[in-house]
Amino acid sequence: MCKKLIYLTTFCLSVFGLAAGNAHGTHFAAYWDGRYPVAWAAENVTTELRDYFEEAAYEILDADQLKMWMDARIADQEPSVVIFCRDIVPDTVAEDNSADCTLRKYLDAGGKVVWYSDMPMFYQGHADGSQTGWSELGAFNILSISGTSWMDNTSTEVTFTDDGINWGLTETWT
Repeated sequence: MCKKLIYLTTFCLSVFGLAAGNAHGTHFAAYWDGRYPVAWAAENVTTELRDYFEEAAYEILDADQLKMWMDARIADQEPSVVIFCRDIVPDTVAEDNSADCTLRKYLDAGGKVVWYSDMPMFYQGHADGSQTGWSELGAFNILSISGTSWMDNTSTEVTFTDDGINWGLTETWT
């Protein structure tokens, strides 16, 4: 499944003109920091993602480097994309549960984020390996989107769109 996810992510980036090697001066990075926890993502999958994007010439950033990188992209407003290979946002860029955090400022400055896993901003991670639970309020307060959690699951059957099928989606959960 990890290879399918990697291929799907690479395909999506290619479609949107963000693939590595873009001659337009786009900055490409991937966030991975073993000091920070994961939630639903398997550790070996996050490592495979990091290794894949490192081989594709993405700059691999730990949480502290991610903060500096995002601050630089906010300042220079150059095109950029960062892949989150971990599924918990670090406290270096989501300093608090609000639209005033670095990650939101990065997005507002035109930066792009590819989020691995589901429920973005559900947890805030800390370098000591602990996490703070924000639930759906993380996505709402930081990203201004309403999310759902497993607690709201209605057991409604998922139906793939034609685009989803073309992207290679075959499983409704993973």
